[in-house]
Amino acid sequence: MNALRTILATAVAAYPAVFLREAACIHAHESRDWHIVNPPYAGGFQFTLHTWDELGGHATSLAQIARSSPREQTRHAWYIFTIRGGTWRHDWPATSRICGTR
Repeated sequence: MNALRTILATAVAAYPAVFLREAACIHAHESRDWHIVNPPYAGGFQFTLHTWDELGGHATSLAQIARSSPREQTRHAWYIFTIRGGTWRHDWPATSRICGTR
């Protein structure tokens, strides 16, 4: 699973295995391209500007999100996952169902 290897390569040891496994699935189904702009989404997790900025990002355009490293995008996904109580369902409802995540 190439997406999992990419996320594992960008992750720090503090991320739990369940997060990394689920993040790899979300990434694989949202966009395999870390640097894509697909309005109103961008990046490997298809963030919106609102979601990115809500968690401390300071992007003024989708292109800024798309230029973020896979490591930074994974960190933002971790923030979202953590703030939402360990679930992907609020921000990625359809994909979380496909991935069988919490």
